[in-house]
Amino acid sequence: MSALQPDEKVCPYCAEVIKAAAVKCRYCQSELTDAPAAASPAAPATPEQDAPTEPAAPPIASGETLEEDDSPPPPPPPVSGADRDAPAARPGLLGSLRLLIALVVVCLVLCCVAGFAWWRSENPDEGAAPDGAITSTEARDGGMQAAARLTQKVLSYDWKTLDADSLANQAMLAPSFRTEYAKTMAGVKAGAVKNQVKLKSTAAATSIVSATEKKVVALVFVNRVTTAKGTANQRVDSTRVLVTLTRSGGDWRISKLKAF
Repeated sequence: MSALQPDEKVCPYCAEVIKAAAVKCRYCQSELTDAPAAASPAAPATPEQDAPTEPAAPPIASGETLEEDDSPPPPPPPVSGADRDAPAARPGLLGSLRLLIALVVVCLVLCCVAGFAWWRSENPDEGAAPDGAITSTEARDGGMQAAARLTQKVLSYDWKTLDADSLANQAMLAPSFRTEYAKTMAGVKAGAVKNQVKLKSTAAATSIVSATEKKVVALVFVNRVTTAKGTANQRVDSTRVLVTLTRSGGDWRISKLKAF
């Protein structure tokens, strides 16, 4: 080691040569404020002198880093959330879809019950059997299917075939209701053709209010999808329809239709 300059000293912790005025070692980052005075370099050992004992390793001061790190290697970087959850993404999506379908079914059932209760409170005698009970299982099942099928047909039309659709639907109506239906369709024809409107109705759920051999009253929940010229998106809405069916010649026909 070369001789120290007048403005130099030796760090008592790492034995590196630093400036005499330094209060912090630039090599080991040790604070030198309270450090012992740096000892002058020892004279070279002679053969007659005993070899100096090796000094104990200085403590590692706060902030000091070791040149050689024997600590175990750091753990591998964690897998991102997207990669970790990728295998389970599809089962999770399917589970959410099943839950959504189940909730929709439950909501439809509750709507049927609530609508039926509301209608019976507003119309206690409408379409009911003498004792208020459903008197025919066959009429109930056949009437419920006919109510759903006929309602969605009568409430659907295409501007291209509006006249043909209207005539076909009148065949599914009782004579007492045909005049009212024809008047309604005549009122919407001009706007439907001008705007090229297509209306598709689908019966989502049906509940029987009352049923006899000759008459059935049903509550039908209808989803309607409307498309028109100049619109990029379809309009979807839902409505409840109270349908009264009467049987003539073995076929069920709509004799009254009330949306609310």
